[in-house]
Amino acid sequence: MYCFSLLTRFFDEPVFREEYYLSKGGANKNMHNRSEVLTHLREHQKYPAQKVDLTRACDNMADLEPEDRQWLAETLREKRYRSASEVIENLGW
Repeated sequence: MYCFSLLTRFFDEPVFREEYYLSKGGANKNMHNRSEVLTHLREHQKYPAQKVDLTRACDNMADLEPEDRQWLAETLREKRYRSASEVIENLGW
């Protein structure tokens, strides 16, 4: 009974609603130039790359909105990324 009530309580939480996910720093589905960022990550970025390398590259993208740059800088974890797919996974895309 206790286990069931914990599961019920867990699944009643609003964690699964998209607006909750986005408000907690989840995948920025409203990013203005997401497709350009994906293209850059897949075709132009050299790997391995640190977070600082990725954020610097984004700072050089003229088409990227300031709020999108900020979101990327806040969302990317400090680590060494070996591939574009690792970055994309970290961003929740």
